[in-house]
Amino acid sequence: MIIRGRERGFELNVQSHAEIEKLCENEDFSNFMKLFEGKSQGENIQLDMQIACILNKGYEDRLAYEDPSYSPVYLQMEDMRFMKIVDVQKMEQELIKAILSGSETTVEGEPPKPEKTAGKKTEEDDKSESN
Repeated sequence: MIIRGRERGFELNVQSHAEIEKLCENEDFSNFMKLFEGKSQGENIQLDMQIACILNKGYEDRLAYEDPSYSPVYLQMEDMRFMKIVDVQKMEQELIKAILSGSETTVEGEPPKPEKTAGKKTEEDDKSESN
């Protein structure tokens, strides 16, 4: 997303997760949505901006870690002060995507092998017999 003329990335990683957790009730990430409860739209926008800075720092720091010649340019609260509400809403969607993809659990594995049936040869049996 472009903010103040610069493409900004957001990433939930171990670093940014720990920083967001500090904002949550009992420093527990499972209380994340409680951060937004009972607050005005303005307070929620301020919170969005704070979270955007944290997720952007996680993104920028990862880039710098992967490429030591990269100099991070962090998103600042000041960069978002004069955003239109519609742009803040777009940013919220980017933040949600970053949080969801960063907390997604995936497992890589091999596709399941077909079960052998008693007395019947499968294509796998034919292949292993010919080798």
